[in-house]
Amino acid sequence: MTPPTVVPQQFDQLPEPGRTKAFEFFQELMADGWQSEPEAIEEALKRAKSWIAERAQPAH
Repeated sequence: MTPPTVVPQQFDQLPEPGRTKAFEFFQELMADGWQSEPEAIEEALKRAKSWIAERAQPAH
C-alpha cells in the first residue's frame, strides 16, 4: 500500500511540530495495514497528543 500523501484535516487542530508528527504516525499506521482510515486518524491524533505532552514535560 502506498502511504497517504495528504494530511487529514483533523490534524489541523494541532500546533507544529505535532501536526507533522500526527501525519507521520498516520502514515505508519496505514502502512502497517490499518483497515479503517478514520480509526488510523483517531489513533494518530492520540499518539501525537501524547508525543506533544511528553515533549512539554520538564527534564528531570
